[in-house]
Amino acid sequence: MISFQKTKLRVTKQSLSQSPKMTIVAILHALTDTEEFLSHLLNMGHEVPVIFAKPFSKKPDVIARIERSGIRVEQLDYETLEGTSILSETITQQLKQASYPLVLIDVGGYFAQPLIELAKQKKQLPSGVLEVTTFGHNKYAEAKDQIKVPILSIARSEIKDVEATFVGESAWLATDSILRQVGVSAFGKKVGIVGYGMIGRRVAAAAKANGVHTLVYDTNALKLLEARSHKHEIALTMPQLMAQSDIVISATGTQAISLADVSDAPDGIVLASAGSKANEIDIKGIRKRAKESDHLSSQLTSYTMPSGKKVLVMRNAEAVNFLIGSCPDETMDLVFAEQLEGCKRLVENSLSLHVLNEVPDSVRQRIAKAWLTHQ
Repeated sequence: MISFQKTKLRVTKQSLSQSPKMTIVAILHALTDTEEFLSHLLNMGHEVPVIFAKPFSKKPDVIARIERSGIRVEQLDYETLEGTSILSETITQQLKQASYPLVLIDVGGYFAQPLIELAKQKKQLPSGVLEVTTFGHNKYAEAKDQIKVPILSIARSEIKDVEATFVGESAWLATDSILRQVGVSAFGKKVGIVGYGMIGRRVAAAAKANGVHTLVYDTNALKLLEARSHKHEIALTMPQLMAQSDIVISATGTQAISLADVSDAPDGIVLASAGSKANEIDIKGIRKRAKESDHLSSQLTSYTMPSGKKVLVMRNAEAVNFLIGSCPDETMDLVFAEQLEGCKRLVENSLSLHVLNEVPDSVRQRIAKAWLTHQ
């Protein structure tokens, strides 16, 4: 029997009961699972003075409820987050006001540069920063020698790998659903997947399992070897992938589909993003270059290029997986529990500097066992 309990984050709540008091400032998806996570933090006596909602994964009703709980929610675009001093100013302000050790939770590497700047200015620093994503993991890996607080990343843990399975499957299901809304089936089409990392390989697996021909491109030749071993066709160049695909789903964390790439695509190609930052596709370039546009549905826009070729873009190039719920709340329970275990270690001040620390395997085993027991 499936249990529809109000509280999905049971293992998270268990981890909280064992955590020292802390003050948390975070950049998070403002979705229902985050709402429950923050509620548990407050109920256990921790401080969460402010969070920054990720621009393309937030719900107004969730934000309203979070703010009613006493947490300030900043809703800023990426240009402001990355191009102004708002994050460093927030860190400095909260360090003055915090009742407990300050820990940062990051979903994309946005605190990396502010931490570098604060260190250069010899300003007070938080207890540490925890990164959740592979994209952010890579940013901290590049900046670690300049950051003077412990960095802990959960991006490469087996627990995050479980989350990726759901994200990849959601991206594929949403893509298929959007096409069905305009009377088209993905079945029998050739789907190109750009990027064969943690998310991309799950998108490819879900697409293949649903009867489509998959074609994978990655700049990393070892990833292409892996894709081939998983029985996907591979493209050795981006133009090759674009020319041979009916649908292209990008999951790289960077801008992978440029305006020039679109010129190699067949008429009527469909482009979708499985990256949370909405930067996978050069949508600004496509809009500027297009002669006209036509909204085929609320989730699909057709752009007519100067050549007469049509390019169809899903969800204004925002991540399709958030359309249907990227990952179930009960699965996010695992991820939030690991975040808390990481924060606990940052507060205990037992981690090394200038490396990307991880939650010990024994702790991940405990989280997994507790979750499986509840299930």
